[in-house]
Amino acid sequence: MAPEPTQYPADWQKALRMPAEFGGGVAWLAEYALLAVGHAQLVVLLGPSSADMVVHAVRDRGMLDRPVITALEVLRRVFDAVKEAGLRPEDFFESPVEALAGMTPRAYLAAKPLVSGESRLALRDALREFVAMVPPQAGLGAARDADSARDVGARPSAPAVGAPGRCSGGTASRSARQG
Repeated sequence: MAPEPTQYPADWQKALRMPAEFGGGVAWLAEYALLAVGHAQLVVLLGPSSADMVVHAVRDRGMLDRPVITALEVLRRVFDAVKEAGLRPEDFFESPVEALAGMTPRAYLAAKPLVSGESRLALRDALREFVAMVPPQAGLGAARDADSARDVGARPSAPAVGAPGRCSGGTASRSARQG
């Protein structure tokens, strides 16, 4: 039986108050993602079955498979980056970016859920672009924001593809239109 999305609405303020000492565990990642964007948005970002697995992990301390855990780790980096910028997750997910050929990250992930490696790399590039567009907030280190964006596509067992340095070209020539 699939959970009802209304049972798990987003509560960004509660997500921000989650105790950090539990950060990093699978159950903590699942709860953080569920609070940050809610079940309905997780269905879009991860796909229906993966989002339901996240709800099950929060509700019943169920197990998650590796692609879902990796996707949750990517979402944590996104949430941390928007939190550092004083923004909300929807500010990132609803912003068209050149790295995704002018699409929003939400629209891109609706077609290619974050459980795929290709989507994680695309989201890394989108976050890197988004962080560069966001005006710096008082007390924020640009290096830390760059690290968050760089690490989005990284897998725990392997270094991020192209992590050191900057990527150049590719998607900008595909998208001549401005959003």
